[in-house]
Amino acid sequence: MAYELNNSYVLFSHGGTGKCLTVYGGTANNNQNVCAFQRTCTSAQDWTIKAFGTNYKIVTGVNSSYALNYYWASGKGKPGNCDIYPQSGNDADSSITLMPVNAVSNIYKIKLKNYNLYLTAKGTENSSDVRWEPLASNSTAQQWHLVDSKGFRAPFIYAGYTYEGTQYSYTNDQLSGLGNATEFVVHPGAFLGCFLNNGDLNGSYVAGCASAVADKTEQLYKKYRKPVWIGTPLVAPPTQSGGSQYTVQHTKAVYEKITTHMINFINTVSDKLSGLGLNFNTCVKGIYISDEGIFDTFPSVDDHPQVKMFQAVSDYAAAKGKQMMWSPYWSTANLEKAAHVIHRTSIFDYALLQPGYYFRTENGTEPAAKWKLNCEAIRAMIFKQRVCYQNETQILQDSQIICGRTKICCQMEIDQRYTDGSDPQFYNHYNHYEEVFGASVTGYTKASADFGFYFNWPDPKYTADAYNRIKNKVNTFSA
Repeated sequence: MAYELNNSYVLFSHGGTGKCLTVYGGTANNNQNVCAFQRTCTSAQDWTIKAFGTNYKIVTGVNSSYALNYYWASGKGKPGNCDIYPQSGNDADSSITLMPVNAVSNIYKIKLKNYNLYLTAKGTENSSDVRWEPLASNSTAQQWHLVDSKGFRAPFIYAGYTYEGTQYSYTNDQLSGLGNATEFVVHPGAFLGCFLNNGDLNGSYVAGCASAVADKTEQLYKKYRKPVWIGTPLVAPPTQSGGSQYTVQHTKAVYEKITTHMINFINTVSDKLSGLGLNFNTCVKGIYISDEGIFDTFPSVDDHPQVKMFQAVSDYAAAKGKQMMWSPYWSTANLEKAAHVIHRTSIFDYALLQPGYYFRTENGTEPAAKWKLNCEAIRAMIFKQRVCYQNETQILQDSQIICGRTKICCQMEIDQRYTDGSDPQFYNHYNHYEEVFGASVTGYTKASADFGFYFNWPDPKYTADAYNRIKNKVNTFSA
């Protein structure tokens, strides 16, 4: 989906750093320096592409009269610093051209219109300099990911099968009324033993699942003309869905097989979309890894077979110009593992943390109030861009963090049990989500944060009113 004029964006360095183009110090002065810095959700990282006659310029959110500028005091035409300067009367040094690397994913190179120089991130640390330099072949330091500064709002739509093998079937009416969503995630659902103990496929699961995912992608894209994320098949079913014959062995050999199946699945979805008259490169934004947890022991991210599978899928997706998304579930052990994946690998672009509160039922040993604190913790994670424990302390210290590609987000949880008050538990739990994540506190603001919306699979026992209530909440929060 190509960029839009007059829309506010955050420009993430696509060089594996996850740092954002930032006005140093957050003030607008002539020749104020521009650097790369971690996400802070401030106007210093908001940029708007505007047309001034026949010239395009990138204007800062700090002061709309200032734009990116080429500082060439060391000699005109030589590589120089990137700063901001009043755009009026400065067409020669502030006019730019956006050159798509992958327009679907909003990844661009930014070239000065009047010089053969490109915006270049010079480091991976906070406050790293940003300069205008000659084109470097295949340099991701000269690639910038334009992310809508209000953040994405992505409903998760089930498209595959139940544990018993029945296919989900959303009607057009059930999928109507989601106009405030910015994109969609198509989740392949569950299937009993989709990958067998040794990593082989169980029957024709992948082909059938790929068809269901392609059909749902076509339905959503033609309805809304917004990008879609493709979910991968689940590796291991929940323990309640089958016996030991369905428990995947977490070994290198098994996950090498699963990696091959995952890549074949992506290619199969692409082929099926083509058969439906859609271009995979046009309508698909990225790949969603459906497994929400890291299984088995966790010696390190370097030699864990499941994480290696994630990385291989991510590398393949990147080669096709696609991003990666993950949604880890809440448990202390899983958060600790997720922290290593998020902060010590370059696998994912987005990690949507699940609060794990909406579905918690009140009982003597696990009071719901205990899990209520998860919401506040995730809000702190979004602001800090660090995976934290429930008490909001970081799991990994900054000295242990080696990659900043992954943006930390939230997965809102709601289903057909949300009502106007007839079931207070689910009503109150979701409303707490909206209260916490809708509040602007301690530097956090909903406007620039990213949210997914899990709202369950279609179930004939629920009325149209139940779906309308869910969609109304999603649309209201997404506005």
